Amino acid sequence: MSSRFNSADELRYLELFLGQFYHCGNITIWGRIAPSMKGIGIASFLIVTAVTLYYTTIIAHAVFYLFASFREIMPWSVCTHSWNTPLCSERMHNQTMNEFNQTKVSSAEEYYNIYMLGIHRSKGLTDLGHIKVDLFLCLILIFILMYLCIYRGVKGTGKAVYVTAVLPYVVLIILLIQGVTLNGSRQGIKYFLKPTFKRLKDIKVWYSAANQIFFTLGPGLSVLTTYGSYNISTNNCYYDALISVIANFLASFLAGFVVFSALGHMSWRLDKQIETVVDQGASLSFIAYPEILSTFKYSIFFSVIFFLMVINLGLDSDFGGLEAMYTALSDEYIVLKRHRKLGMFVMCCLLIIGCLPTVTYGNSNEINQ
Repeated sequence: MSSRFNSADELRYLELFLGQFYHCGNITIWGRIAPSMKGIGIASFLIVTAVTLYYTTIIAHAVFYLFASFREIMPWSVCTHSWNTPLCSERMHNQTMNEFNQTKVSSAEEYYNIYMLGIHRSKGLTDLGHIKVDLFLCLILIFILMYLCIYRGVKGTGKAVYVTAVLPYVVLIILLIQGVTLNGSRQGIKYFLKPTFKRLKDIKVWYSAANQIFFTLGPGLSVLTTYGSYNISTNNCYYDALISVIANFLASFLAGFVVFSALGHMSWRLDKQIETVVDQGASLSFIAYPEILSTFKYSIFFSVIFFLMVINLGLDSDFGGLEAMYTALSDEYIVLKRHRKLGMFVMCCLLIIGCLPTVTYGNSNEINQ
């Protein structure tokens, strides 16, 4: 098996196998393996809870952008709003300066940091400030949607996943077709496909690669053991693990073409090297790519499908997180299994309360860094 799997894949197979063998949540599984190891299950429960809180807030940001996309002119593409600063620039740029030697800021960056997050109203984690109401409402909307999809159990989740798992592939193909028509896209794709072997000596590259593969495959979060626990005992979970790994690779590879074709276009417009165009994480998803989308001919359509894709990808992860959390608790406390609808509702309410600091003026910035 080791010749065909890397360590993350092997852990994925192991967790699916353990869940299928014991037919219970992660806390109970480790208690059955060895009572002294039950703490592993509790630790994984706490980790998946933290990840779910973080990830749901990111999805709320995507919902915010989705609603903002239904406009003839994308609000992050102009500097005519009352909250824009004198340093705002409506064209994509990279560290340009004004006449007073002050760094210009793109309209998309100001929209993200000032209008959506409101980070200028807080000094950071030590000054959380008030809850940003519009973000909070987006957060509640996400929890309502998740509850409606999974409160009946894995059968309901499975039906929802047919949409949330397939839609991102469709959107990626549409964005790729549009991306390859942009000026400079070929240079971006060439940069994506051309290996730089000297980077293999950089430990940060290996760290980022390991972080990415573990985050996308999800070992150690108790989600896999939970899904595996609902399989029949004769199910071939080895092939389940193999198929999911292949699907993950194809999605990541396809997303690479989409992202780098757009970054190539951005590099062409700025006349800069691709590696200096944009940072990772939120800067790519909520600043750079929306800025590129605003230049498309049918910007409303492409913005809507892009943020729908981001929301779907986040929901896929959150479905697993919520199910893992509730299964772990219901296997320990039978009353939760008997009253799933009410129990899931209470858990979602508690998670909303747990997410409150992430939608304040202070913490909304920290969670995206």
